[in-house]
Amino acid sequence: MESLINTFHIDVKLIIAQMLNFAIGFAVLWYFALKPLTKIMRDRSKRIEQSLHDAEQIQSNLKKSEESYKKHLEKAQEEAHKILSASQQEAEEHRKHLLQNAKEDVQKLIEEAKGQIEEEKHRMIASAQKKMVNLMMIALEKILTKKLSSDIDEKIIRESLKEISHEKL
Repeated sequence: MESLINTFHIDVKLIIAQMLNFAIGFAVLWYFALKPLTKIMRDRSKRIEQSLHDAEQIQSNLKKSEESYKKHLEKAQEEAHKILSASQQEAEEHRKHLLQNAKEDVQKLIEEAKGQIEEEKHRMIASAQKKMVNLMMIALEKILTKKLSSDIDEKIIRESLKEISHEKL
C-alpha cells in the first residue's frame, strides 16, 4: 500500500482531513438544509393532499347542492302550478258569480220595467176612461138637449165604463 501511496503521491493526513471536512459539511447540510427542506416538502405534500380532498368534498357538496336546487325548483314549480290553477279556478268561479249577479240584476230590472209599464198602462187606461167619460158626457149633452137627472147620468156613465173596461181587458 505504501508503494501505491508513493506512486500516486497521496497524502493520508490530507485525505483524512478532507473526509472529516466532508462529514462535517454533510452533517451541517443535512441538519440545516436537507432536514428542513424535507419537512417543507412533506408539509407541502400534505397540504396538496388536503386541498385535493377538500376539492373532492367541494365537488361532492356542489353536486348535492345542484340536486337540492333542482328538487326545490321542481317543488316551487309544482306549487306555482297549483297556485295558478287555484287562482284560475277562483277567477272562473268569480266570473260565474258575477255573471249570475248580472243576470239577477237584469231580471230585476226587467221585472221593475214590467211593473212600471203595467202601472203606466193602468194610468193611461184610467186617464183614457176619464177622457171618454168626459167626451161621452159632452156628446150626451149635445145629443140630448135637455139634461137628465144626475142619478141617471151617473148610472149611464157607470154602465158605459163597465162595458168599456170589459171590452178593453
